[in-house]
Amino acid sequence: FSKSRVIIDLAFVVSGVRLWQKCVIQKFKMEVYFLAKIDYSYKAQVLSTDLCKKVNQIDKAIYAKHLLDTTGELLTNTLDYDTALRERCFLLEQDEKAYLEAEKLNKARYKRVTRLKTRISSMLRTSPTVVFLTLTFTDKVLKNTTEETRRQYVRRFLSEYSENFVANIDFGAKNHREHYHAVIDCKVPTKEWQFGHALAEIVQAPEDKKRVPKRYLDLSAEEQKRLVKQDHEKRLSKYIAKLTNHAIKETTRRSAIIYSSPKNRSKRQETTKDDDLLVIRTKKGNHALLIACNDNLPF
Repeated sequence: FSKSRVIIDLAFVVSGVRLWQKCVIQKFKMEVYFLAKIDYSYKAQVLSTDLCKKVNQIDKAIYAKHLLDTTGELLTNTLDYDTALRERCFLLEQDEKAYLEAEKLNKARYKRVTRLKTRISSMLRTSPTVVFLTLTFTDKVLKNTTEETRRQYVRRFLSEYSENFVANIDFGAKNHREHYHAVIDCKVPTKEWQFGHALAEIVQAPEDKKRVPKRYLDLSAEEQKRLVKQDHEKRLSKYIAKLTNHAIKETTRRSAIIYSSPKNRSKRQETTKDDDLLVIRTKKGNHALLIACNDNLPF
């Protein structure tokens, strides 16, 4: 065997071993994930109480104390620090498991709101028109389709008009009827929604003086525009994020927000061919697979 042949063989073996290790580790992680069954019925039970709200107030008070000690900044509308600590100790002694679950739910909601604010802020910054949609389903559709099928109906409908949207499931307060709310960066013909009724509300524009809050009227037009957009992204992000917990409470199942996936994101693999090796790279450039394509190799 030539020296170059040995080097190629060794490269193939090393890459194969690394790939095998990654596959084993990934499989182990997935098995651990599925074995650790998430009890959504218990999450729904915690959400049905006001514990998440109490925990949030306590965490805000603790954070306000930390902020005051480190930066001198004073946050208003929070509990007294000592009161918050006493309340925390009492709730932990009463039901530690429920308290810790409420903390997890609050952290998950904060992450959702943060991600949604980034998306919605981008829409308000780059698009002249941002629309808040409500999509409902007829009795026939609700009876003859699954929840996942209806979810795909929503995704496909929104994808026809834009590559920048977010949507989440919701349930009516009185009849617990399933529907969806979405935020999209363009006007949508509501008559094209074939599975029920669609309602569209254009997010208010700063140029409309009648709809600018009174507290902003004395400010400059540029400052009004900035603050109104900031209010919109905060309000819409919190509302869309809140629906996930509402859905868990209603169905005792996991509920995920629908995020748009631009077409260019679907190209996740790139293939290049050399004289001796065919290398398939992932989007980030990591070697996911190494295949020998030289006919002289012994396999």
